[in-house]
Amino acid sequence: TVVACCPRARSQGVAPGLTASAAQALALDLIVHPRDEIAERATLEGVATWAQQFTPTACLAPPDTVLLETGGSLRLFGGMEPLATRLRAGLQELGLAATIAAAPTALGAELLARGEQEALITDAGALQAALEPLPLALLDLDAATLDSLAGVGAETLGEYLRLPRDGLARRYGQALADTFDRALGRLPDPRQPFVPPRRFAARLELPAPVADAEALVFGLRRMLAELCGWLAGRGEGVTRLGVTLEHERRSTSRVAIRLAVPSRDSAYLTRLARERLGATALAQPVGAVGIAGEETAPLASATHSLFGDAERVAEDRELLLTRLRARLGDDAVTWLAPFPDHRPERAHRESETAPAGDIPRAGPRRPLWLLPSPRPLASRDGVPLLDAPLALLAGPERIESGWWDGADVVRDYYVARNGQGETFWVFRDRRAPAAWYLHGIFA
Repeated sequence: TVVACCPRARSQGVAPGLTASAAQALALDLIVHPRDEIAERATLEGVATWAQQFTPTACLAPPDTVLLETGGSLRLFGGMEPLATRLRAGLQELGLAATIAAAPTALGAELLARGEQEALITDAGALQAALEPLPLALLDLDAATLDSLAGVGAETLGEYLRLPRDGLARRYGQALADTFDRALGRLPDPRQPFVPPRRFAARLELPAPVADAEALVFGLRRMLAELCGWLAGRGEGVTRLGVTLEHERRSTSRVAIRLAVPSRDSAYLTRLARERLGATALAQPVGAVGIAGEETAPLASATHSLFGDAERVAEDRELLLTRLRARLGDDAVTWLAPFPDHRPERAHRESETAPAGDIPRAGPRRPLWLLPSPRPLASRDGVPLLDAPLALLAGPERIESGWWDGADVVRDYYVARNGQGETFWVFRDRRAPAAWYLHGIFA
């Protein structure tokens, strides 16, 4: 039996309820996919997880509905219309087509949505009029009950409500009457709230194995949007994201994306994934892809001054470092942290994280760029030469250190400049035979 069909199939006469053979007779090019109830449930849970950014209370109404309690969120999002617009845009980003309806009762909203009525009802007095045109088949009644109700002239909710209530209750049971009362708000309608996972993980089976990184990013985009909704609901951002690629023959490979600062910007995370996957050689085609938010951190809202501020500059720097790591690899970009050693070549260490606090800037002028090892220079009359005599502008800065580890130095450092205006950091080794060396270059 056909459960759902696309607009193109509907235009050729296919509709839910038809047998597969009848549907294929109407549309010769119809592609039939077997129903996967596990995937349907996973999709509903993914939508409910993503919707945590709009409300902390969501409920699942299988097989195709997610209910959101938005009474406490309307002021935050500017009212029902703006909220519905944001929901619609977000669901499109997830690759889902949806009917968005609102009502003062959960069952009322569910029936409107299942009846494909995009009505945003906020007044309880207008709810019954909106529900009356809907078919009774939306209540998931058995075929015998629907046929019996049709026989007494009740095929829509409105036609049922106009019939004698007591007689219908005796014939069809009180449960059906209670269902209408819950839809109209006459009886309470408690629902089991959806509890989002404490750790986000999602998996997507691809329609066919792919070997192109861009095709993988297309599949990741939906899961990253779900992740960002989950993060927004928790007030957090992700700092380490794991991507799992499932190949043929059950082999897997893993790609890790580390962020210098927490983020829940799905467009930014998608760019990072594209750059990292673009630099990853796929040994085999990928049949499924998964993501996991391996590390998260609180992400506080920030306000910025009119003319910019140091915090924004620092944030932009962190984002740049994250993109460079995604493109070049984690080992290609590191921090330099100061280390308590007077020898310039040992005065720093590589670090995966930014050094805590401000780096002290007081002291003699030092270049940012040091040569891997000091380069010997010729000299004439005690003046160092670099194709031509260098003019010594500042110095000496004497460094005598390292006697405890066998790599002691005894040097006098100078700031020097050549005839083209280029500035260098040179030193004279005071040990015999005294010689000049180039150690650094100023930007």
